[in-house]
Amino acid sequence: KAALQIKFEVSLMERDSQANETVLKKIQLIWSYTPSHIGLSLADDLGRLLEKGGVACTQVYRRVVSKKGGVQSVSLDDVSTLEATFSSDSGSLVPSASKLTSLRAEIRRRTDDLRNKGWLSEEQHKDIRAAWKTFEDSYAQGLLDFQKVGLHVPSVLQQSDAYAQLLDVLLTHARTDVCRAELVAEVLSVGTVQVVGDQPTLIIPPWHPERLKALAVKTQRTCALLTHLLNAESVKFGDRDIFFKEFFEELSHSFYPEVAMAKQANNTPALVTVTSTVNGYSLLESPVKAGESSLSDTSPLLAAKQVRELIERYVGLQPHKLKNLNVLLYNTDAADLPLAVVKELSGLYSSDNTEMQCSLSVRHTDAKSLSSIYAELVNKSADDVDLPLVSEISDNFISKLRVGVSQSSHDTHGKQIDFKPFDIAFLHDVVSRTATIEWISVPWSDERPSLEHAPSRWSYRKVAGEGDLKSTTFLTCPWQTSTGWSYLAAVAALDRKDAVTKENRLIPTRQISLQHPVLAEIMDDAHQQAEWVATYDELLDKKQLQHRDITVVRYRRDSTNGRNMIVSSTADLRLLGGLTRRRLSELSLPFDPHVLDQITERIKKDALSISGQIVLRAARRGISAGEMLGLVLSRYLIADELSVIN
Repeated sequence: KAALQIKFEVSLMERDSQANETVLKKIQLIWSYTPSHIGLSLADDLGRLLEKGGVACTQVYRRVVSKKGGVQSVSLDDVSTLEATFSSDSGSLVPSASKLTSLRAEIRRRTDDLRNKGWLSEEQHKDIRAAWKTFEDSYAQGLLDFQKVGLHVPSVLQQSDAYAQLLDVLLTHARTDVCRAELVAEVLSVGTVQVVGDQPTLIIPPWHPERLKALAVKTQRTCALLTHLLNAESVKFGDRDIFFKEFFEELSHSFYPEVAMAKQANNTPALVTVTSTVNGYSLLESPVKAGESSLSDTSPLLAAKQVRELIERYVGLQPHKLKNLNVLLYNTDAADLPLAVVKELSGLYSSDNTEMQCSLSVRHTDAKSLSSIYAELVNKSADDVDLPLVSEISDNFISKLRVGVSQSSHDTHGKQIDFKPFDIAFLHDVVSRTATIEWISVPWSDERPSLEHAPSRWSYRKVAGEGDLKSTTFLTCPWQTSTGWSYLAAVAALDRKDAVTKENRLIPTRQISLQHPVLAEIMDDAHQQAEWVATYDELLDKKQLQHRDITVVRYRRDSTNGRNMIVSSTADLRLLGGLTRRRLSELSLPFDPHVLDQITERIKKDALSISGQIVLRAARRGISAGEMLGLVLSRYLIADELSVIN
């Protein structure tokens, strides 16, 4: 039996003045580990890294072909997607000491070469060498203490300060393109793991200078909370479960760094941002689509759960759809999403809805991407132990599931079609992949204290003006610590190929506009294909859809700073107008027909502001039209009463 669990016995003890101890409460905690997740090789990787002084940049190769011979994507949840860097240990990111190249001597050599060639003066050379010496000593000590003692020692935070001071010195003296390419790029690569492949991809491991600081801050904050809970005379919670749920989500955030520079196939740097974090490791990839047929390595698990929740809500409104449900995954570039959705939907099948029939279709405008997704689906489905077994006599969800893969047709673009072949179309990061990257300067200059700064508590969305069809989100927290501003300035200087300092307060953003012809075409086509269009994305805002006369059924923002779920529809509401008009006529109101028509339109508009879901339900059922009318009038009466009170 694999040893994958550690059992902790936690006791709350009271000690009196005579040093006698009494156990007040005892509880068992069991920590379980998933062996396929990255992280088991951390201790060994640190040991090999310290043999070479700790300062290094390593690389790992994608295991492009799976055991069945199909193409697979990189996942931190599955170390078999990565080639073994050390021996046959999949998940190891540091090679043996004999094959590991230390950057300690390399940085000194490059600094000397730049001085000899005249790119650096003698004084600049001296300052850079001194800052580098301070950092490499501090970093090595921090890694050693992390390995031997833990994250609570001061050296872990001190190495981050030394790293920031080194970057500040480089941004002051290495201001030419040659110096940035030779020094800034190399220093930014310290503690990173380059994922070799066509797409710019990077892994930030726990030994990255800024990630070490993030782990130390999380540890000290958790210890401070536990100390307060045990020592405070009284502890008050608004809601205990909600508090600890939000605290857990806060610790799950990557903190920093959230952006980095990865090397492309042509060895030029490219900006990448965090897409997933597992056990202190973060996978970073391009925030915009890297190529026409490139697939994303983003984990599909959260998206698959959103699909299931959406289907449950849709079937709840229209129970008859349970026997013939058609779901479309539109332009998905998450290679594992179709299979993840299949596994989530299998949980909907129960003794209460044994007649459930579902058709899951995958469509994409790019034939190469579609072929790769199809290969992923075929190759992984047979090996997945979580899928129910299917035979000729099976009576489960999978046996009644139809999966289709087809390329989107351009014939329907720009044309209005009367029949919508799908009930639900799901768009996962489709909008974000049409975005552009912009560096913007923020007006604030405050630096957040390291032990108080929690990036997940800040909004990553830039406030847009009224009528603005552009949507902008920050790729990293808009408020930073002192070391964070130094790191972002170095990334900005390398990405923009320009002289930048931390005082510029530059932050990378991702921006989209529904006026973009490609994005407008995608949204129009998706709404012609399905009754409900669910957009699971960071950038799209409901105001942009409403401006295009698209009904927003549901809008839910992520509790932290992730993707938003927007469910929209262009379903015909003419029937709703007739039903509402008839309900008003039955009240025998003293209005002429023209005024009643105006009131009907006003009621529809007010109902949409309450809930688009209620409007769509009322458009299909006469009894729901009365419910909608009652809600609108009730809100009006309440608002009128409150205005009198005020």
